[in-house]
Amino acid sequence: MLLIDSVVPLTLALIISMVEFISRKLNFKYKLHYRKIVSFAAGISITYILLELLPFFAENALEINKFLFLALLIGFVIHHIIEKEIYQHNSRHELVKKLTLEEHTFHFIYHIILGIVFIKIIQANKTEGLFFFISILAYTIASNLPTRQHRSNKVMALLASSTFIGALIAVFFLSKLQLWLEFSLVGFVTGVLLFTVTRHHIPHGKIGSVSYFTLGSIIYTFFILSKWLI
Repeated sequence: MLLIDSVVPLTLALIISMVEFISRKLNFKYKLHYRKIVSFAAGISITYILLELLPFFAENALEINKFLFLALLIGFVIHHIIEKEIYQHNSRHELVKKLTLEEHTFHFIYHIILGIVFIKIIQANKTEGLFFFISILAYTIASNLPTRQHRSNKVMALLASSTFIGALIAVFFLSKLQLWLEFSLVGFVTGVLLFTVTRHHIPHGKIGSVSYFTLGSIIYTFFILSKWLI
């Protein structure tokens, strides 16, 4: 991708990182409309995953190699294992800092991969990349680490910059990534997204707003269907 063509994708990746940092600073989790925001974002995210991202990955994985579906499973399972460890040991005071560090490390690495995948998708298809951007933006706003947030602004800025760092790596160092590796990363990202959205963002029981979740899903379904028909 030419440097001039990289400006817009890198700008979008930077916006994702900035939104993540701001959402951490505002601490949406304790705001009045937090559940409505999360529910609406979850509706957007799960609609995109099921109608666009999963089919996109599956179609290409079947053409390249069926073993690529393992990346999807690995992404889902790894996130579950890390989170399960956090919840099982969170009551043990001496392990809280260690587990928080592990979660932050996973978050940082995952969002670097997310940035790489974003650049690869928008490089292949600008419209597809824009839909991915909107979904990731919604996911980023709704996401909250299950462990406590870091008090250092510098650490928060570093964590938030991971998506942009991944985008920079993709543009300047991975411009000719092997196709099988590219879609392995797509599968991994999809698996993590699928776990996070279904586990944390979709309203369960009395928590959240079903109406806002439905609204987000309907709106994004309309846009996706419109893209299919064009």
